[in-house]
Amino acid sequence: MERLPFFVYGTLRPGQGNHRLFEGRISAEYDGARAPGFVLYANGLPYVRASGDVADEVIGTLVIPEPETYPQLLRRLDALEGVRPNGAGLYNRKVCLAHYLTQPEGDWQETRAWIYEGGSTYFTYAEHLRVPSGDWLRTRAA
Repeated sequence: MERLPFFVYGTLRPGQGNHRLFEGRISAEYDGARAPGFVLYANGLPYVRASGDVADEVIGTLVIPEPETYPQLLRRLDALEGVRPNGAGLYNRKVCLAHYLTQPEGDWQETRAWIYEGGSTYFTYAEHLRVPSGDWLRTRAA
């Protein structure tokens, strides 16, 4: 399995309750990253779904784990997100393209990353649940 960074957009972002799972396990993180082609929804918990339209984007944090902690971290994150091998979990881990800045005035970089997409069995993708800004933290703070 590829050891990709993680694109996180909700409770795993810095300052949120589940970010503690990353403590001591990351080499870098870039807040303000973007995942084009995804739409953010919130109904208590935030969740995303691929839209296929690059004009849609979700705002989050790109987290790059320490190589030696990667296998354990992946297991912990998959368990937290309820990932199941058959794809019928609370969330499904998928590959996305993530854009991020390594410096505030730098150039945008692009990388493949894991993103946890909401499972269709558990979440509703209704328009009234869509987060127009694509940024759950900003919406939550408002």
